[in-house]
Amino acid sequence: MSHLLIMRHGNAEPSAISDEDRPLSARGRSEVERIGSALFEHLRIDRIVASPLLRAQETASLITSFYSHEIHIDTCAGLSPNGITDQVLAEFDEVVGSVLLVTHMPLVAELVRALSGKRQSVQTAELFCFDMQLKAPLRSLMFNLQPTRL
Repeated sequence: MSHLLIMRHGNAEPSAISDEDRPLSARGRSEVERIGSALFEHLRIDRIVASPLLRAQETASLITSFYSHEIHIDTCAGLSPNGITDQVLAEFDEVVGSVLLVTHMPLVAELVRALSGKRQSVQTAELFCFDMQLKAPLRSLMFNLQPTRL
């Protein structure tokens, strides 16, 4: 099976030297840990690709801590907050295995809308999993994890 998972980073500290350097807050780490624990129960992750911003890198690293196998984390500038939806989808349309993208708003909502056809408000650390085997304009949303519901 081929799965594309899209996750918004956990809650971040409100200020830092620059937006790129904002780390996860204590609340954000807790959110990501709840998602990581639930995700581990649902699916094996083969690869993580994260925005270069610190809060996304920290989110990706926390997710890997729930798995016993090594998960390589790649960095993709296209997953930054102002990434271009069509370019991201073109790059990850032919995923093999289960690939988790860790990114930001508004890109998360735009990707989810492009894949599902539905507008979605997105919480910090929220995760969407799509079945990428169906080659239709819209993909099947397999599951959605929200830290406030775990």
